[in-house]
Amino acid sequence: MKKIALVILTIILTVFSIGMLAACNPETVEKIKGTYKMSVNTTGNEDYDLISANDIEAYIIVTGSESGYFVYKDVSTPLTVKEVELVYWKNNNDKVTQVEIKDNQGWVKSKIGSFNKLFVNKTSDGMELKYEQKKVGDIISRKNTVYNRVSESTTLSYVKGVFGESIPSVVKNDDASLIHGVWNVDENDGKYVYRYMDFNVLTNKATDYYVEAGSKTISKATYDFTVGDFVANEETGEKIAKVIVTTDKEDVEYELCVYDENKSFNLRRKTQVDPESFADFSFESSLTALNVESCISFMLEQM
Repeated sequence: MKKIALVILTIILTVFSIGMLAACNPETVEKIKGTYKMSVNTTGNEDYDLISANDIEAYIIVTGSESGYFVYKDVSTPLTVKEVELVYWKNNNDKVTQVEIKDNQGWVKSKIGSFNKLFVNKTSDGMELKYEQKKVGDIISRKNTVYNRVSESTTLSYVKGVFGESIPSVVKNDDASLIHGVWNVDENDGKYVYRYMDFNVLTNKATDYYVEAGSKTISKATYDFTVGDFVANEETGEKIAKVIVTTDKEDVEYELCVYDENKSFNLRRKTQVDPESFADFSFESSLTALNVESCISFMLEQM
């Protein structure tokens, strides 16, 4: 029965993919370049409006090359400018049917809307990038994401006009920037109830949020950090860079590990209990400097 259900689901998804392709109007790379603004982001069969609910502002800058920009902010995410990889999916006529927007970290995929592979659609009102998922019984709920082209600019000039010249610097789409963001730091040493570290590669500052064992008070400290060069380990297939966090007392060494084979990454540190073992930390894409303390407070209330 599971195999039958899987086959049915595959057929349904294939049909809808074909439907989307037929409904859209592909264009050449040159004609789809520009700055696109999120205008629709709904989910569920009642078309719940995520833009209004989360105060979202999002832009995709399609440059025509392999790299572009994704600009995003919402009620719990500060204005962020990310360098992204752009993949142009073309038909037999060399026209772009879909634009895939992705970054090494996977952060963009969690923010962009329904899906990070958007269909090209030329309408009477102009060019748009969209993804539409229709309701199929109780299996698949409806989703809809639309980005409308608001400018032919392939730089950050339009976005600067919206947010002002003081927009943050670009977070590069490279291995060293994988550390950017909030990590759940669990070293299993019994010292902390909760601990999170927010690494900012634009300022090279790491903010440590922690609750010590036996306490319900959130403490916070900010330190400098550096990311060293990556060194490849051919036996394990990983690349490792030393991350040094300079605290008031000592330099604390972490390792940022990147696995090219499955495009995964993690942050780890040798444990204090057993120096031969590592504690792996998890990247929390939903947490930022704006909401990490409220998240910890909520968890403390549940204790």
